[in-house]
Amino acid sequence: MSSLSDVMACLLFILIIAWNILISLLFKRLKTHHPQKFKQLGRPSIWRRYPRPNFLTIDFIWSREYELLYDKELNRLCRLIKKFMIIAIVIITLTVLIILIQ
Repeated sequence: MSSLSDVMACLLFILIIAWNILISLLFKRLKTHHPQKFKQLGRPSIWRRYPRPNFLTIDFIWSREYELLYDKELNRLCRLIKKFMIIAIVIITLTVLIILIQ
């Protein structure tokens, strides 16, 4: 059972790195191609002390507001981030269950 916990811990580590890369790409795309929307979202950043702009960004993704900007690359990135978030929630839930079962 310990090896399963190790695998889940590695997956969580990979999730964190992948999340930071994806969300950084999103912020960069918004900042360079859609500065008005970037400003409306509170100038989100992974280094921000205050989480509100990042919550606005998550809402931007889940509400599919990005589709209104007619940017194929942004659409692709946001759909990928949404899928990634679903996978991350499943992996985190499984990790918690594995820890509770042990």
